[in-house]
Amino acid sequence: ELDTATPWAKMTTDDKLRFRAQHGVIPQSPLPAEKLLQRPQLRRIIVSHAAKLIYCPVPKVANSAWKSVIRKLEGFENY
Repeated sequence: ELDTATPWAKMTTDDKLRFRAQHGVIPQSPLPAEKLLQRPQLRRIIVSHAAKLIYCPVPKVANSAWKSVIRKLEGFENY
């Protein structure tokens, strides 16, 4: 039996796999980036390496304001 009080970050890989199996979570193999980027909801994600930020815009919810902030953080003159 796995100690569920152990924080995830301190678990070994085997403990994590055992935990997932005990709770019915089966890890899936990751999809290649090319396949992920074909999904429309993932194509709109904005990554700012300068700010260490990932943003997924939601239409009509301060979308343009956040895009401007990210462009400014990335150093674009036209933000």
